[in-house]
Amino acid sequence: MIKQILTVAATALIMHSAQADVIVVQQQGLSFNPQEVTVEPGDTIRWVHNNGSHDVVHGLPCNAWEGSGYESPMFERMLLNSSNSVAEWVVPDAVYGEIPYFCSIGSHCAAGMTGLIKVVPPEDAVIHDVAQEGIVYIPEDITVSPGDIVRWTWGGGGHTVSSGSIDACTMDDLYFNLKLDPDHREVLWVVPEDMPQEIEYICDYHCFINHIGRIRRAPTPGDLDQDGSVNGADLTLLLGCWGTPCGDVNGDGSTDGSDLSVLLGNWTVGP
Repeated sequence: MIKQILTVAATALIMHSAQADVIVVQQQGLSFNPQEVTVEPGDTIRWVHNNGSHDVVHGLPCNAWEGSGYESPMFERMLLNSSNSVAEWVVPDAVYGEIPYFCSIGSHCAAGMTGLIKVVPPEDAVIHDVAQEGIVYIPEDITVSPGDIVRWTWGGGGHTVSSGSIDACTMDDLYFNLKLDPDHREVLWVVPEDMPQEIEYICDYHCFINHIGRIRRAPTPGDLDQDGSVNGADLTLLLGCWGTPCGDVNGDGSTDGSDLSVLLGNWTVGP
């Protein structure tokens, strides 16, 4: 895993354990110190109160995510005052990208009381980059596997990345619904294990002029009939191809015991 803590002030305490890190952010006057940290899933962010009355709210300064329609808040509002001297949040699994937050009390946010948590993918992550250029996603069609990461990069204007129907230009709210604009220049999505064979997505603002994309699921090795699962039907096909190339799962040019091992190793009951 990549692990860096950016702009760490002398007052920030970082405690390491075998499983995860605890990153301490001090509230100092009208600031969070350090203002920006980089972490990984499983780490704990610990905010420590020093004086005054404050809170920690997920959202772009100074606008909470809740009710935005494009992203649920990563964490509920946490008070930080003399009665609540410590607030903690554990970074969830499969959450990557930037998580901004701020103090919503009075004019604290306007005075610069903001922070940023950067959650980075592991070094060995498979990342599929999609660039937004004008009203086009490039590439428009990608093939992924569960556990991969899709990363969309902003290229100008205001857009969304929303799973839904290309034909109907409607969002389904099943997989992702993210803004892509000057405040959201890079958004990431982790491909779930139960991803269907294909996900269509749209720009909610420009679908009517064909600002669309598709994400296809790569066949699982051994899924010879490409029905989304590896089961008895695939085993029958493989055995029928024994000694010929037609059931070659591992790419060595022939169907044999090594292909059978791959198929059995990927045996599933669903997509």
